[in-house]
Amino acid sequence: MNKQEVIKTGDRVITRGVVVRNFEGYGGCQFSEVETDKGAIITCATEHLEPDEPQKVKVSQVAVDYYEQYKDELSGFDEWFSGLYSYEFENDFDKAEELQTWLYDNDDKTNRQREFALATLIVNGLDAVEVEQEKLYTVEIPDPNIDEYSIVLGRKEGKVCIKQSMSKTWKMNCSNQLTEAEIKQDFEWAWQFAEEVEGDL
Repeated sequence: MNKQEVIKTGDRVITRGVVVRNFEGYGGCQFSEVETDKGAIITCATEHLEPDEPQKVKVSQVAVDYYEQYKDELSGFDEWFSGLYSYEFENDFDKAEELQTWLYDNDDKTNRQREFALATLIVNGLDAVEVEQEKLYTVEIPDPNIDEYSIVLGRKEGKVCIKQSMSKTWKMNCSNQLTEAEIKQDFEWAWQFAEEVEGDL
């Protein structure tokens, strides 16, 4: 049992007005009378618990791609960050600009957190991190002179291109759900028409 479970148990004890005579299963605490103070229950119970499992740091998919491509070459801390803006790296790693943006186009605190997250990934591997789910977008290019089909951006043979869609449900097609980076790579001008994919699509 972790602290969150104890807190939920404490809530249940208070809201149901249960007489707590033996809290043994929750950290070895003993209560011999009615206990109505949730704080006392939680404090006592959590004193005997192991610390909650640490949360994994989050990294973007581009950080994972970087790790996968260079993990055998990254032997020292200087190599992890010092070459990210070099001409050679930008030519060698297709997503160099996306990695640079994820790491350093933020406030100072976020930049340091993302450096730490990348270092954690490099040192401890994929099991030590959680990969952020990238937001997906659909893009319909407006054309007031066409009613019978939609002009959209979508993937075809691994590349993003302009397509015609006759279907009214084109937004539900996975090939038409793109990341910001995919859209901006060749169609930055179309970003103005992007709509975030809602969870229930």
